[in-house]
Parts: sequence; C-alpha cells; structure tokens
Amino acid sequence: MKEVKAQLFMDVNLLASASHPQLIPYWSRPGELADGSQVPVAIYVPVIKDGAGTTEWIMDYLDMNTSSFLSEEQEVELQWPWVPGFFPSARDWDAIGIPALS
Repeated sequence: MKEVKAQLFMDVNLLASASHPQLIPYWSRPGELADGSQVPVAIYVPVIKDGAGTTEWIMDYLDMNTSSFLSEEQEVELQWPWVPGFFPSARDWDAIGIPALS
C-alpha cells in the first residue's frame, strides 16, 4: 500500500495549509479516514447534464487497500474547495493536496 500511496501523492502538495488563488477562503483539506487507507481524491468523470454528455470533477475517498471509493458504500459529502465558476485542472487539485484521478 505504501508504494501505491506514494505514487498517488507524487507531485501533490502535502503542506499543512493549502494555497490557491481560486480556493474558497478558510477551506481546509479533508483528512484521511480509518487507518490512513482511505484518502480524499478528486475524480474527473463523465456525466449527463441537461441531456448532454460532459465531464466534471467530484470528490470522494479512495480506499488504498481495495481500490474502491467510499461513495460506493455510503453517501460522501466533502466541502467543495473552489470559488463558484472556477473549473480546476488536475494541477489545481494537486496544488491543494488532493490527488487528481482522470
């Protein structure tokens, strides 16, 4: 698990406080769950909106032991970090300490 986690967090800013010009003031990065095996991630997924296909970012917890997402078992609510109207890139997520999966 340590190797997989190290690879997932490669190039991800893990400093105590996240900083980004489009970050909501006073947002704080969610912590890991359980024994540290469930980590917060951002996932770029296809969705249908208004009858059309598009993509969007969602936040979830990834279980490093099983490669499953917590939302597959229960409802997950994580505070959205970005100011309204900003569409983050994978680099933006990495900059605030959330690994981006796309």
